[in-house]
Amino acid sequence: MSGPNVTNTDAYSTRMAMRQRMLEGLPVVEHRVRVAGVSTALIRGGTGSPLVLLHGQGGAGVAWAPVLPRLLESHHVIAPDLPGLGESVVESGEIGPDLAVAWLKALLQETCTEPPVVVGFSLGGSFAARLGVLNEVSCRLTVLADSGSLAPFRPDPGILPALIRLNIRPNGRNLRRFFTMTMVDFERFHSSLGDRWPAFEAYGLDRNNDPSVKTANRQLLRRIGTKQIPASDLAGIKAPVALIWGDQDRVMRVGIARAAHEKFGWPLHVIENSGHTTKWDQPDAFIDALESAIKETD
Repeated sequence: MSGPNVTNTDAYSTRMAMRQRMLEGLPVVEHRVRVAGVSTALIRGGTGSPLVLLHGQGGAGVAWAPVLPRLLESHHVIAPDLPGLGESVVESGEIGPDLAVAWLKALLQETCTEPPVVVGFSLGGSFAARLGVLNEVSCRLTVLADSGSLAPFRPDPGILPALIRLNIRPNGRNLRRFFTMTMVDFERFHSSLGDRWPAFEAYGLDRNNDPSVKTANRQLLRRIGTKQIPASDLAGIKAPVALIWGDQDRVMRVGIARAAHEKFGWPLHVIENSGHTTKWDQPDAFIDALESAIKETD
């Protein structure tokens, strides 16, 4: 996959090697599509019904690698880098809610031959929920996992300063500190990656040290991730919605999910012993909940 505006080919090659290391052994390919003014990098693979995975703040599509082996067995998985993050470059337009919706709508039309299941984690959930409000694109199911925008952004004290510190000074210490605060057992996750951890850490720090990615992170957090969607708009979503949430999420507390479940009737799957990143804290339980949510729509 060739990247846009590559001025340092050695650095770019090193970065791509990091991505490939994280995906090593998985039956996926790197791909690029241009939709809604965004040169969008994505990984895709597997056969079956389409499953679109939207990552969170500061991440990239490769962040889904720990859960891909099982998902690829029964789904055609599409995991894009959100606009301005990872290897996706915003070539025209301003990063904000309008671009988020236009981009996701065009991406689904470009990559899916039938209504997909869209899974939005954290910031990705904000994207997915905003698209659902429009009711213009038919999704088989929208799954909001530890999602933003469903309530006022009121994380536990210390979370936001840790995120800001990581955005300002992306380094190994700040990354691990943030993960320790947002996960139940960071050491377990670290061990599960084994010798892939150095590539995982290095790629994340490389991207979050890039000036354009830093700017995109700030804009996405301020304009989309922390902005609540009015309850009246959420109530108008016609397509099926399900919730997956960590019981110990300190960023988007589980009370947000319980309130949405009560107010909108959306099925809720709470993952025990999990923080904000359910797909990393409890990957098997996350997949089980996702598959259960999909079966409930059949």
